Amino acid sequence: MIDFSVKCAWEVLRQRGIEVPWLHTVWVSHAIPRHAFHLWLVMRRSLKTQDKSRQWDVAPTIDITQVRCSLCGMQPDSHEHLSFECSYLSKVWTLIRGLVGMDVVPPILDNILAWLFKNNRRTPEELRDAIVVTVRLKLTTFRFKNKAEVHSLLSLWKMPTSFRFYG
Repeated sequence: MIDFSVKCAWEVLRQRGIEVPWLHTVWVSHAIPRHAFHLWLVMRRSLKTQDKSRQWDVAPTIDITQVRCSLCGMQPDSHEHLSFECSYLSKVWTLIRGLVGMDVVPPILDNILAWLFKNNRRTPEELRDAIVVTVRLKLTTFRFKNKAEVHSLLSLWKMPTSFRFYG
């Protein structure tokens, strides 16, 4: 007798294509689903931009030359435009890239992807920091018994004392 599971049925039914090199950059365990999905669309060059809308939604008799990027208002949007040709998005990238350790990466999608796909190992200290952040974030979701051992453990992890305690 063979055990049935929905997971096994799904694996048999779904078709798998060739694994893309950016798979593990887009679909990471702690990604915000909306952001991962958006990045997936970007990587597949499948954003519904104005240049693609012409093919689907706009009748040939309609003049769309007046349509402009909703962010910068300078030109119609396209995948390339939204990949940092847009002055607005380029400014956002300049403001945020230092927070993600990419200060030296220019606002060009191919450069960003090349930086993301470099096979650089983390230093032991960087890995420790990543572990600490992950554990601390997870600890914030728990409720704890109001015991001295728990307070001691939370102190070791430098967690705030304003946790939800019970008992």
